Parts: sequence; C-alpha cells; structure tokens
Amino acid sequence: MDANIIHNDVAITHNLALDVPLQTLGFFAFHYVASNIAIRFARPKFMVTELYLPLGSTEEELKTIAKGLGDEARKYSVKIVAGHTGVYKGLSIPIVSSTCIGKVVRTPRKLSKKDVILIAGEVGKEAIWLKSLEEKLVRLLQMWTGD
Repeated sequence: MDANIIHNDVAITHNLALDVPLQTLGFFAFHYVASNIAIRFARPKFMVTELYLPLGSTEEELKTIAKGLGDEARKYSVKIVAGHTGVYKGLSIPIVSSTCIGKVVRTPRKLSKKDVILIAGEVGKEAIWLKSLEEKLVRLLQMWTGD
C-alpha cells in the first residue's frame, strides 16, 4: 500500500482490482486506492476509473461493478471525474484500473522503534472471506472463525 505526495498537500495512487468475485469488484476497486491515499494521511477526493471487460460480458455484469464502485464513492464523498469502459478480446476476467487523488490533511512522520502498528482484523482473513464468497472455502472459514 502506498501513495505519492505531490505539491505538499496532494496525494495520488493507482491500482488494479481483479480476480475477486464480480459482486465485490467495484468495492475493492474503490478501497484499494482510497486506502492507499488514507495511509498518507490524506482524504480521497477524486477518482479516474477504467473498466476492462472480456468479450461476452453482459450489461448486468457492468452494472454490478459500476454500482459497487459508485456506492462506495458516494459513501465517502469521492467524485469519479473521468474514466473509460471497454470490452476487449484476450481478457478472461474483468479488470478495474483506478487512480485516486486526495488532499493531505496531516504530514506523515517517519516511524520509530517506539511506534505501535495496529492491525485491524486478522491477517489473512480477507483472503479467506473472498474465497468464501465463491463458496469454495465456506467450511474452512467456519472452522477458522469458530462459527
């Protein structure tokens, strides 16, 4: 996770979202870049997003991705200011390419040996959760969480 700070108060990052369940692709396309901006103590403001779909993709699939992305952008008051959507021969899965620009609200400082790093959630749980959405590892998730 990383973003670059330019002009002292602007952060920018770019990332791809792919190979997650279709119903979560828009969500992750937003949060991968928004999280990169946030770790630089910046507030996400603008996004540029491209949706690349394989031949044979349906309008419903496009709507699912766009809705997930749009819902998250609205929730965090981020404006999608530009983008592109296309269907391409040679792709086997949908890919969302996103660039996010944010306003720095605090200057990050260098970490020291005395700093504490807080991990929210359990490491690896997100990957298991994603696989469980595809119903491939539901049993493993239940065993792991004790449910």
